[in-house]
Amino acid sequence: MVTSSAQTAEWLLRQHQSISTLAEMAHWKDAAEKSIIQLTAEAEECTARIGELRAKASQLRTETRLRSFFGRFFKSSEEKQVGFSIVAQIKAVQSWLSTVDVLQGKIDDAPSSEEEKRQMLSELKTRKKELQLEKRELNSQMKNIRTEARQRSASAGTSLSALVIGTKYTATERRSIRAAKERALAPREDAKAALERRLLALDREILRIESFS
Repeated sequence: MVTSSAQTAEWLLRQHQSISTLAEMAHWKDAAEKSIIQLTAEAEECTARIGELRAKASQLRTETRLRSFFGRFFKSSEEKQVGFSIVAQIKAVQSWLSTVDVLQGKIDDAPSSEEEKRQMLSELKTRKKELQLEKRELNSQMKNIRTEARQRSASAGTSLSALVIGTKYTATERRSIRAAKERALAPREDAKAALERRLLALDREILRIESFS
């Protein structure tokens, strides 16, 4: 179900990609906020209609069952039509509300004045510093794990057990040390990769905000 409000919202989302100035963004935000109000109102009206249709479907189901024995197992054509209408309107509401969320996110994530631009850049750069600190802490943890593993591996050949049992024991112990190191590093490597992706996304966002004139 495509309405004029939904079409307007889709047009606004396409237009958003080409905006490059604060003045244009201020104008776009005003239009987007109005679009959100319209879509939300339509979603509420549609939700009310869905409730009415469900009540009608329930009534039709009861009437069909009373009308004949086979009505207990098969829906009438009118029941089916009401069911199709309910499904279509539920999908429409979900689509409109999803568009509202996207529009609101675009409104929140773009400056429309110099003050908003400064505030957003300050927030983004503070977040970047926090992530960089998390990354340094992870690097330190990983360095300590590797250092400890090297030290344990180096001392494996000179331990009393190795001297008594021999090199076979030493090789087994070193494999165990490497396996333990890899187990300890794996989640930290995943966390580090995730942090690096977030830092890259932040850098892109900072450049995008800085580009508004």
